[in-house]
Amino acid sequence: MFADIARGADPAALKSEDLIRDGLTARQYNTIAMNLKGKIDAIKARCVGLISEARARIKKAKQVITKLDLAITRADHDAERRRLRAKRHRKCRRLARQSARLARMQSDQDTDTVRLCFGGRKGFRAQFDPDRLLHDTACDLRAGSRSGRGAHRHRCAALSRVRGPQPATRRGSRPCRQRAAVLDRHQPD
Repeated sequence: MFADIARGADPAALKSEDLIRDGLTARQYNTIAMNLKGKIDAIKARCVGLISEARARIKKAKQVITKLDLAITRADHDAERRRLRAKRHRKCRRLARQSARLARMQSDQDTDTVRLCFGGRKGFRAQFDPDRLLHDTACDLRAGSRSGRGAHRHRCAALSRVRGPQPATRRGSRPCRQRAAVLDRHQPD
């Protein structure tokens, strides 16, 4: 839906297709569409402020680099000169990053592009390797040091947080095997 709205399509025109494809009710779809429009409008409104803040940071960084150049010429000892050169180098790299970021923001504003992230880095990477998400969680790190059934149950709980609740069985350790089988079915080919 975000890609369609970002391209300029009207959500109402796409509603019937999306309802069938995603299995949503009309109220759910309208809520998602309104929230998405609000986020897009907020990003567009904030873009002007972010560009002016980035310009101010670049201006300040250039002033700091000029002061460091003066300090390097006035430095008496080689150690102090090396330290100031390293500091100037870091500031120059930061200035380059900020300049590139400013250029990207200006091009996004000119082309009316909206960058919006749903979720976090961990979730994004989990779509390519679901096992990694489970392994990286703090629960699994703690469970790795445990032994016996306690660790097994702990891994099952972490699995259920990723894949959602699964049907339980009557036997104690079976849910873990079932969830592992569900995880195997969801891995990409």
